[in-house]
Amino acid sequence: MTGVPTYIDVTNTLQARSITGIQRVTSEVLRRPRTARTRGFDIIPVTRDAIGWRRLTVAEHERLRLGPAPVRGVVRRSLGQSPFAGALSSLRGRVPGRPARPSRRSVASVPSHLRAPLFEPGSLFFDCEASWHNLPARSELLPMLRDTGVSTAMLGFDTLPFERPEWFVPVIGQKFRDHVAAHLHAGSFVVCISEDTRSRLTRVGEDLDAPPVAAAVMPLGSDWPTPADLVAPPGLPDRFVLCVGTVEPRKNHGMLLDAWERLVQRGAHEMQGSVGLVIVGRLGWQSDEWARRLRFLHRSDRRIQWLSSVDDAQLAALYRDATALAMPSLDEGLGLPVLEARRNAVPVLASNRGGLPEALGGGGLLLDPENVDAWAGAMASMLEDDVDRQMVVRASAADPPPTWDHATDRLWTLMKRSLMRNRATPI
Repeated sequence: MTGVPTYIDVTNTLQARSITGIQRVTSEVLRRPRTARTRGFDIIPVTRDAIGWRRLTVAEHERLRLGPAPVRGVVRRSLGQSPFAGALSSLRGRVPGRPARPSRRSVASVPSHLRAPLFEPGSLFFDCEASWHNLPARSELLPMLRDTGVSTAMLGFDTLPFERPEWFVPVIGQKFRDHVAAHLHAGSFVVCISEDTRSRLTRVGEDLDAPPVAAAVMPLGSDWPTPADLVAPPGLPDRFVLCVGTVEPRKNHGMLLDAWERLVQRGAHEMQGSVGLVIVGRLGWQSDEWARRLRFLHRSDRRIQWLSSVDDAQLAALYRDATALAMPSLDEGLGLPVLEARRNAVPVLASNRGGLPEALGGGGLLLDPENVDAWAGAMASMLEDDVDRQMVVRASAADPPPTWDHATDRLWTLMKRSLMRNRATPI
């Protein structure tokens, strides 16, 4: 017996030039089709090109590291005829910032069987990536899906563009708000990454005069491997505080740099061995000010390193070698780097805002993200006092974060419960 065909739009993840936490979450969900299947769902990653919706090519499967693509015969049998396939194929969203179309050659090279009709009645359409960038606009797509018997769902990461629009490029913030509003008005089931996100999304729904939000919480997972042969980027200090995240206003890098400078003024040069601050993250929205400061400090103070791009193996090595992780964000839906650090028994210094307290558990210290002295003191404690550090390490080891297998099993369990409440035929 086959499961519920579950279509996941991966267009943004395929086009992404660098991997953020959202793309990492999407990839972890996609790489566990067996977990979904045990709960009654068949994951079918799809994308949309200049011609219309289609399944992925073999090369695209390999790019996302999803394992072998389904064979041609399986593709034909698993897709039913949708009564509005033509409309969905030609639907165009009228939003700014439209992704570049693939070349005619790349579109023509897609095998015809990958364009078999999608979104049959009884299937599920699940937005679990940064799909507010994707076309067609969900305000056009979702009503058509729902009207023809397709269930819809969304992974809720945060609600920040509603609450702090000044942190985002206006056109991107508007896309996000329109995307979430479309799902809420369509009655989509929303799986949130934290209880904080769930409660804030409920308030957003009330403000939008949407139907009551059907939402549940799926804690994110972490499975960072740390084999001894992983090689970290060269030139790292003996002990260092690691900060992982896109360089943008809400990540609060400016305060962290202020705290580091205060730490240096207090005598970090007297610490035994070399110490440093290592910042990992690409430039994001409204980041010009922080970029100039980071570049200046990177040149003038060898204890500060900025790595704008690292691969998974290098990032795993950085977690392995870090003395502590700093996560000073002004707000977060959850904070995936906190879970990744905890999985590697790295003490965490985290902001007390948003979903970060949920991510931290007992594995570190919560601090006011605007208190420079508190952060300077906490970093000094981790770098100087091994007794304090080991106390936090033991607390983290006693309360490890979920694995991705556990997290995705929770996801599909929640999805199954939601569908069973809304349909007569059991899954």
